[in-house]
Amino acid sequence: MIFYFAGPYPQRENIAAMAEEFTMLTVHNVNSTWLLKSEESPLLYGEYAATALNDVEEADAIVVFTDYAAGSKGGMWVEMGSAMDMGKLVYIVGNEHYSNIFCHLADQHYSTFYDFVGAADAKD
Repeated sequence: MIFYFAGPYPQRENIAAMAEEFTMLTVHNVNSTWLLKSEESPLLYGEYAATALNDVEEADAIVVFTDYAAGSKGGMWVEMGSAMDMGKLVYIVGNEHYSNIFCHLADQHYSTFYDFVGAADAKD
């Protein structure tokens, strides 16, 4: 399966490390190109947003990392809502999953990244 990893931008490096570990521990792939961005340019925000939504569309499922979401600009919630609208599987990872009412519509909640990894690996 192809997974899109979404989360607060300030946690990008942590989420990128989890994406790399996820692909090493499972047979799945992560297609979140936002994790590869080395700089943030307001002039390219439209391009970044379009690429993110394209990545969501190409993925089979989205994983939303909700810890540290307070103060987020909200892109992760747009990505999650788009995934829901596209009929994608939605997984919430983190204990702050009640920070957005739409998290209650997710297919599954996991407290930790490793809980999610174990479940994703078991679905092979």
